[in-house]
Formats: sequence, C-alpha cells, structure tokens
Amino acid sequence: IELSGKITDDKYLPTLAFMPSFALAIAPWGLVQLLTRAFYARERTRDAVVISVVAFAMNTLLYILLAPLGFAIMNYATAITGWVMVGVYVAVLVKQIDFNWKKLVGHSLKVALAAVIAAFVASFISSLIPLSRGAINGILHLVVAGGLGMVIYIVLCSVLKVQEVAGLRRRFLKR
Repeated sequence: IELSGKITDDKYLPTLAFMPSFALAIAPWGLVQLLTRAFYARERTRDAVVISVVAFAMNTLLYILLAPLGFAIMNYATAITGWVMVGVYVAVLVKQIDFNWKKLVGHSLKVALAAVIAAFVASFISSLIPLSRGAINGILHLVVAGGLGMVIYIVLCSVLKVQEVAGLRRRFLKR
C-alpha cells in the first residue's frame, strides 16, 4: 500500500507490470516448499537436492531466454520453473509413496476451480472500484473485492463439497 503519495509513475508502473508473473509464481513455489518436506521427512534429501539444482539451472536458462522480452516477461521464468518443479516432485512422489493420489488430485482440482473463479470475480469487482493512489483506496479494494472473493470462494467450495468447508460450516452453525 502506497502511503506517502511520493511514488512516481516511473517507479510505480514497472512494479505493477511485474505483479502478474509474481502472482503466478506464488502457488507453485508454496507447493514446492510443501513437497520438499516430503522428501526430507523420508530422508530422501538427494532427490530433493537434485531436483532443486536442475530447477535452478532451468530458471537461469529461462531468465536468459526471456530477458530480451523485458523485465516483466523475464519473471515468468520463475512461475514456469515452479510449476515444472511441482510436476516433477509429484511424479517422483507418486512412484515412491503408496498414497491415494486420485483423491488428492480431485480435491485439489475442486479447490483450484473455486479459487480461480473467485479470483476472476474479485478482479472484476476490483476493476469496478475507481483507482487512485493511497492507503484508503488500497484498503477499499482489499476489503471489498478481497472480501467478496473470499465469500465466493467459500460458497463455491461448499457447492463443490470440499470437506474442510463442511467442517467449517458445522463449527459456525453450532454457535
């Protein structure tokens, strides 16, 4: 949130251009952190390190290849590498662990569908609110668009029968 009112467009706009690539990289790198722990907990550190080193090389190569397209495009390398790492980690874990992966994937797809729809709706709602700099406008976007997005996400998860939402609903209805 911009509080001082002193940030000029030459600093503000490049940061804004970077945000889509940053947003696409958050989920896979969060999953990478989670999946890495599955290797360390099972004392399969070599597997995790090899995958990480190859991913580092891939990320570096993608940065070099995408750099001529500009700063904002170059940062998609991190998102691409993150999703590839998630795929590799999951593929290796599927071979190593006896686990109900179909149930996990089905559950994850429900959650992802609800999240994507809620994000688009929140983005649309945010686009209806006039943009201006400053903390008040940033908080307004966060509370209105983010709050409605969260409500839509919870409703969609409930409609899709995501187990955690049913438990949450029971907890609040008891009171």
